[in-house]
Amino acid sequence: MDQRSKFGATPLVIEVTFPGFQGTNAAMNKIKSGQPVSDNHQLSAEQQATRSAFATVLSAIAGAPNNLNKGQQIYSNKVEIDPRAYLIELSNSFYQSEAMFDWRGLNQPDKTRPVNDVARGNLDVAQKMLTAKPDKDMQARVKKMLSDCDKADKKKV
Repeated sequence: MDQRSKFGATPLVIEVTFPGFQGTNAAMNKIKSGQPVSDNHQLSAEQQATRSAFATVLSAIAGAPNNLNKGQQIYSNKVEIDPRAYLIELSNSFYQSEAMFDWRGLNQPDKTRPVNDVARGNLDVAQKMLTAKPDKDMQARVKKMLSDCDKADKKKV
């Protein structure tokens, strides 16, 4: 986490094999609805969900949020990533993972603050970078995400 202050205007270059993904995860849908599945189907569903989540984050940081097919095309070569977008999407991933600790998940609200602190730290760095090189859409997103972190922290106090 101490490394995030080293980000600058220079794009991050990423060369990665884009993970295979499927649009629908039938076994995961069964698991979510409480239906039993075999161990093999559960393992397959978990792997598929992980690949899809990774593909979603890669697409988002490359400028193709919610478009895995476009993300797959973008990553056919080396990709230059705006460090501001990287920090915002990383923060979004942390913030979304925070939900596993709420009352619908593990019900461990004491674990949400550290997750929000990481997201907030990333967003603070992104906000400083956006001051130097403004982007209205990114600034609005950072502002909303910081507000969401503050609201979540106030609920858990």
